[in-house]
This record gives sequence, C-alpha cells and structure tokens, in this order.
Amino acid sequence: MITWREKLAVLFISSCSLLIGAFTHAHSMRFTEEEVQWIQQHKQVTLCVDPDWLPFESISSDGRHIGIAADYFDLFSRVTGLTFSLVVTDSWVQSDQFLREGRCQILSLLNHSQERSSYLNFTEPYISSPVVIVTRDNEGYMDGLKALAKKNLSLVDGYVYEELIERDHPYIQIVKYQSSDQTLEAVSKGDVFATIGSLFIITERIQRLGLSNLKIVGPANYRNDLRVGVKKDEPILLSIMNKAVEAIEPKDDAEIVSRWVKVKYELGQDYDLAAQIALISFIILILLGYRSVTLSRYNRKLSDAYDLLERRTEELDRLSHTDALTSIPNRLRLDEAITFEVNRFKRYRTDLSLISLDIDNFKRVNDQHGHPVGDRLLIDIARLISGQLRSTDVFGRWGGEEFLILCPATAKEEAIIIAEKLRLSIQNTHFAPVGQVTVSFGVTSIEEGDGEKELVSRADKQLYRAKNEGRNRVCHD
Repeated sequence: MITWREKLAVLFISSCSLLIGAFTHAHSMRFTEEEVQWIQQHKQVTLCVDPDWLPFESISSDGRHIGIAADYFDLFSRVTGLTFSLVVTDSWVQSDQFLREGRCQILSLLNHSQERSSYLNFTEPYISSPVVIVTRDNEGYMDGLKALAKKNLSLVDGYVYEELIERDHPYIQIVKYQSSDQTLEAVSKGDVFATIGSLFIITERIQRLGLSNLKIVGPANYRNDLRVGVKKDEPILLSIMNKAVEAIEPKDDAEIVSRWVKVKYELGQDYDLAAQIALISFIILILLGYRSVTLSRYNRKLSDAYDLLERRTEELDRLSHTDALTSIPNRLRLDEAITFEVNRFKRYRTDLSLISLDIDNFKRVNDQHGHPVGDRLLIDIARLISGQLRSTDVFGRWGGEEFLILCPATAKEEAIIIAEKLRLSIQNTHFAPVGQVTVSFGVTSIEEGDGEKELVSRADKQLYRAKNEGRNRVCHD
C-alpha cells in the first residue's frame, strides 16, 4: 500500500525533475557563440584513454572504448553534439605521451596533479572513489600508508599515485609495472609487499584474476577525483567539456555506475525526507522564478551531488568490509572486530571466544562438481550459519572455505555448545547437488597477554587438530 507521503514524494520529485530538466537545456547547456562556432568547425574530438582500467575504462578487443568513462562520454556527446574519436593505445603511458605529442586532444579520465597541470587543463571531477591498500591475506589492518614504512609498493607506471607517494611518503619504495593486473599479481606472488588502487578497480581485479590470497587491509587516505584532461592550447574545448560535466544529473551517475560496479545503492527509501526536500525545492523554484533558475539549479546539483557522494562513499566502505561472494563480513571486517574485542578484554576483562571452521573436503567438491557449485555451497553454508547466530556474534569469511565466528561476552564452554550445534545443523542439511557436507571446528577463548594473532592462531590450531582427528568434529583447548 503506497502511503500519502510516498505519493507526495513521487509527485514533487517528478515535478522538480521536469522543471530542472526543462531549465537545464534552456540555461546551463546554452553555449556561447564562440563555443557553438568551435563545435560547428570541429565536430570531432580525438580522445585517448587508459586501455586497461576496468571498470573505469578500457579498450575492447574490437577497438571500442568501454567502461564507466565511456558511458559518460556517450552523455557528453549527446549534450555537446561532438563526436569523440578514440585513438587506440597500448598503455596509459602511451596515451599520456600521445596527448603531449598532439595525437589526441583529450584524456578521458585522470586525477589532477601538479606535473600534469604543465600540459593539461582539467574539468571538474565527474567520478570519485576511495583508494585502498592491498596486501597478502596474512597481514592485519593498516591505517594509511604510514604503515608501509621501508616496504615496497607496486604501482602502474605513469599513474598519479607515484607523484603523491614520493611527495607524502618518500620512505616507501615504488616498483613500477605496466598494468593494474601486474601490480596485484606481484603482491600475490610476494614480489612486493603491497599495492594501492581505487576500490572499484581492486574489487573487480581480485575477483576476476582469482587472487584469493589478497585482501584489502585499509584506506590509503587518497581519493580518485577523476576528471577530463584537455590540452592546454584548447581553452574553448575545456569550457565546452566543463558544461558537459555540469549537465550530468545524479540519476545518470547512479545508472552508469550500477552498470559497471556491483553495488546496490539504496536510494529514495526515506519518503518523509524526500517529500520535504522535494516540496521545499519546488517552492524555491517557483518563488525564485525564471531569472534565478540557473543559480538554484547549480545549488541543488551541488547538494544532490554531495549527498550522492556521501551515500556512495558509505556504501563503498560497506562493500570493502563485505565478502563479495557470500555477502557476510570479510577478513578486513573480522580483523577490525577482533582488534576491538581484544582491546575491550584488556580494559574490562570480559569473556571472549573465537570459533574457526572449515568445510571438509571442499577441494573435492570443486573438482567433482566445478567451482560454481563450490561457490553455491559457500553461500548456502554462510546463510545457514548466519541464521543461527546471535546478534552480538561477528561471523565472516576468513579466506577460501574457512570462516571465523567472534563471540563477545562468551565463555569457552558456551562457544563449544554453539559450534556443536552448528556442526550438527550442517551435517543434517542436504546441499544440492553435493549432498551431505561436514565442517570441522576449532574453539578457543582469550587468555591474559593475548593479542589478535595469538587468539586466531590458537583457534586455527584446534581447527587443524579437528581435521587431523577425522574431520566433522569440534576441538578446543
């Protein structure tokens, strides 16, 4: 049943959208005579891109520009009347070089930097995402790049991070590679300690490359505020592109990003707030009248863009703490929870137990039924366990087929009962098409002098004992 508040919200949001849309084309997209003349004379603008930076952008095997930036440039083409002609390159370094040599007029997507400002002008940002640190999965949480003192870091040659790190963290040794894939593979192999990158990029690459021994360990405290870069000798083109960027509506942002990034944006659920905002916006538009519409629209766009950015940042932060396959907390979130609870024990001496569990003979499932069935089994077991735990327990995927359950304010005896209950529940469940599945458990509780590593290590030791004693059992110290 749709409430009156929902109807009111829909009515006024629709009204405001129509008014804003009508005034957008009448005002903000009105080009100057000089700009119109430039568009008529040129029509086609040469474009260089990063050929290997999905989901932001890439060049497909058949030579097309694809990704988030490509969809934005389709919008830019529609609002400006310009055709953007792709100049195919082999690497980001070559794209940057081609622009310097005059073979292309625009770089589609890049961060602002002092060095680049010597040969480029920049539009306002049209894509933004946080930058995160990635290491092998045996490392704990890291609060920024200061944790990488005297360690090495893999970066793509020519990316802006190199300039930023040399300026802000000169003690970090940079090792350059030609692609994002190579930087991650170098960390996975142990050739370098860590890499950094956009959360969008890192999430997609780790999953696509199957680098299960990598994890996001914390924020790099940088952001990708990505813009269009225009050659210094093209000031009119810069003005045109800035107007194209300003014409992007928040709904365009959401639609484009959702096509390339698997993030659920839960927008528009607060109908009371939406109705109030829409009603106020509607009244403001009417009272200000025709002459002040442009200023009102810009203010509204700034507010909407800021709100959308805040929501998106919060959702991306949630995503960085969530396992992509099972939708339960990932290792980063577990690390943070364990650290918090260990510190609470040190201060208040409250009980704390940890359960480590691992699916028995999981490799056999993958070998006999294939990885999609193995993935389905992980999802089903995660869902079954989640449904039987208390709200205070923290359950997450530690890596591969291993999971952890952190049980605050829980003595070891109670944790053993929880583990045994889960073991029987899983044993008595039929998982199609695999059939019966068993799980081994290791249980421990915190002791005086324990840190995070000691607590996890003891739980793992009991898990391995359960495996060695025949599997499908609960072992504890």
